[in-house]
Amino acid sequence: PPDGNLVHSLEHGAIIIWYNPKKLSKEQTKTLTNIFTSIKVEKKIMTPRDTLPTAVALTSWGRLLQLQTIDENQIRAFFKMNYDKGPEQAPI
Repeated sequence: PPDGNLVHSLEHGAIIIWYNPKKLSKEQTKTLTNIFTSIKVEKKIMTPRDTLPTAVALTSWGRLLQLQTIDENQIRAFFKMNYDKGPEQAPI
């Protein structure tokens, strides 16, 4: 998705999981996808970014978590603490 649309989604409280497909194996990407799918919230996006300096990063409005490896506990904690915290309360 275009960066402008992604930023607008953050503004509405979404969380984005970015991943670098060059730094994750196909199996790791599948694991990350399974974690993403299992998180039962509406405002979430998962997108590849070849230029990402880490394997995985999560963003919400004003927050960033960079991970060198997939850490399900940290991903779930980030969602719990930062989901739907954007300045505009609206669906994406």
